[in-house]
Amino acid sequence: MEIRKANNNDLEQLTQLMIEFKDGLTDFEPEDLKLFRRKIKSIDLIKKSVKEEIDNPNGLFLVAEDENKLVGFAVGTTRENIHLVYDTVKSGMLNHIWITNNYRGRGLASKFKDNLFQWFKDNNCKYIKLLVLDANPAKHIYEKWGFEIVLDSMVKVI
Repeated sequence: MEIRKANNNDLEQLTQLMIEFKDGLTDFEPEDLKLFRRKIKSIDLIKKSVKEEIDNPNGLFLVAEDENKLVGFAVGTTRENIHLVYDTVKSGMLNHIWITNNYRGRGLASKFKDNLFQWFKDNNCKYIKLLVLDANPAKHIYEKWGFEIVLDSMVKVI
């Protein structure tokens, strides 16, 4: 099993994994928000989005590969947080971590985390954020990694 940086040769497999990942998230969404997931982008648009993430100069897109098959991915990005009152601070964003069902429980998420956290540190980030659906069972993993809730996001469908 190898953890490595994604490249454009991974586009086909990553596009399919991204679709599986997003489909799996609907299990944890409130019913009234699922209506936004009914229309999926075309494969070409998804592939274009994945390529943009791979090529993002402010991001790191990692993959887990086993015998030439991608079995998971993680994406992190950095950004400058400009505020009207406070000093600008660079932060990291843990955008995605996903592992296929057959490879869960093998420590891959922790390996992704270790690689991304080191990358954030090397890029002078002062903190790392992530967004997680309230019902997502992975929340306990993020808490184990030291994440804590500092801001709740509320949504109302109109």
